[in-house]
Amino acid sequence: MGDSFNIKPAIEFLKEENRRLDTLLAEEQAASNDLARKTDNLKAKGEKLKAENERLRGVLRELLEACVKDVGDPDEADGDDGAVGWDEDGEMTLTFGMMRRARAALSETGGA
Repeated sequence: MGDSFNIKPAIEFLKEENRRLDTLLAEEQAASNDLARKTDNLKAKGEKLKAENERLRGVLRELLEACVKDVGDPDEADGDDGAVGWDEDGEMTLTFGMMRRARAALSETGGA
């Protein structure tokens, strides 16, 4: 019959190559699904952290407002380490610096 070409090895090679590509595709899909799941988890954690941050900012804002109402707003003459006042036990623990840092933290993270 002259020059004949045996096609069976070529077909087997293509089948094996197809199986290899299917395996690679499945691995890539699994990695993609894993990445999507991790991304969703990180987004959910980010939303929880954002909500907690807002809650804590509200608490800090409320506390700062109460301090200002009770002891007044610190001015330039009030040193950071100076107590905001005195009570029957002596100097109060709250300092003007604490109030300034609280206000600065609120303003740095989205407005006081």
